[in-house]
Amino acid sequence: MIRVFIADDHSIVRSGIRRLLEDQVGIRIVGEAADGQEAVSLARQLLPDVVVMDVEMPNMDGLEASKYIDQEGLCSVILLSERGKTEWVQDACSLSAVQAYLVKPVNEENLEPAIELALDRFQRIKELQRLKQLANISDIRSVLEQATEYLVVHRHCSAAEAESWIEQEARAKKASLDEVAKAIIAAAIHTHRSKMKRM
Repeated sequence: MIRVFIADDHSIVRSGIRRLLEDQVGIRIVGEAADGQEAVSLARQLLPDVVVMDVEMPNMDGLEASKYIDQEGLCSVILLSERGKTEWVQDACSLSAVQAYLVKPVNEENLEPAIELALDRFQRIKELQRLKQLANISDIRSVLEQATEYLVVHRHCSAAEAESWIEQEARAKKASLDEVAKAIIAAAIHTHRSKMKRM
């Protein structure tokens, strides 16, 4: 079930978004905030999948709050505003966490698919970041373990089968096990980048 957090300084707007989303199967509202500071604090506590957040809020606006959420990699963000100001959109586009910018009023036709897309894209970004980190790992055992884990998940095989496949590749290519493992991780990074470009 997708867990959504709503941040808007108008309670009527929050209630409207809540009603809109609670009518959709698979979307659960886990909390609400009335300003940016509260939004960041609650995002840290609740760790939702997606925050639907207004840009113009007191204490800390939605863009500033999104920067904190982005820096900490907490979740994906959908920004809402009554105006599509160019500078706001540009600022939003610079943040990995912000996956959509919608102009109010929102409705089921644009908000629901935006939430699903935001969650999917954010998960892909996190996976790509994780793979990049793995590519820089110097410990051979860690590289082998992570390559094995990747094969188990993406090839739907057992750990023993994954390890055997890596060994066979190493023999066939006359390469070391860590070289084959690093190649698997590098290929995974390339695959994820290609998927992101197609979206």
